[in-house]
Amino acid sequence: MNLNYNKGVVWGLVEEVQYRTPRTAGKKPSAKLTLLCVSEQYGKVKAYGRLWGGESCANLKAILKHFPNDPIRFEGFFTQYKKRGTIYTGYNFIQCETTSDTHRASFILTGKCVGKVTKSDEPYHEALEIQVEQYNQPGKFNVFQIFAEPETADKVPMSSIVQVNGSIMERDAEFGGSGFSRPVLKQFFIRQRQAQTSEVF
Repeated sequence: MNLNYNKGVVWGLVEEVQYRTPRTAGKKPSAKLTLLCVSEQYGKVKAYGRLWGGESCANLKAILKHFPNDPIRFEGFFTQYKKRGTIYTGYNFIQCETTSDTHRASFILTGKCVGKVTKSDEPYHEALEIQVEQYNQPGKFNVFQIFAEPETADKVPMSSIVQVNGSIMERDAEFGGSGFSRPVLKQFFIRQRQAQTSEVF
C-alpha cells in the first residue's frame, strides 16, 4: 500500500503561457501556465502551474498551434507554498493532451493527517493538514491545507493515513456565488490507523 501519493490533474483552457529555456546546463525547459477552468459546479477557477521538460513543452506548442480553442488535460503534482501568511495552490505538470472532459482542477493526496485548522470566515470552516512525503525525496515532506465541511473533517482521525480527493472551487460556486478559490475535499479514505482498516466516506 502506498502511504504517500500526490497527483494533480487540470482540465481547462490555456489563458496564458510563458516558455522558459534555461541557460544553465542540466536544467529543464518549462512553461509557466495560467489555466481557465470554468464550470457551473466549480465556478470561475484559474489554476496556476508549470509544465516541465522539453518534449512536454514541444507537445504543448503543437497542441496550441493546431487546436488553439480546445481544452487540454495537464497531469502532474499538486503543490502549495506559504508566502507572507497566505497559502498559494498550484501544480507541477509533466504531460498534457487534448480533452473533452469538464473543466476542473483536481488532486489526489495520500499522507498523514497532522492537523485541523478552523477558518471562521469560510463556508467550509475546517482545513485539514495533510503531510505527504515529496516524490523521490525520502524524508522530506510537504503539508497541504485542504478545506472541508466540519462534519466531514471531524470524521478524519488525527495521525491516520488518509487519501483525500478534491478540487479547487470558487467560494460558494455551487450556489452561484463568487470569490477566491481554494482546494476543497470531496471524498476521503482512511488508509491506515491502529485497526489497519480501509474505509470510504
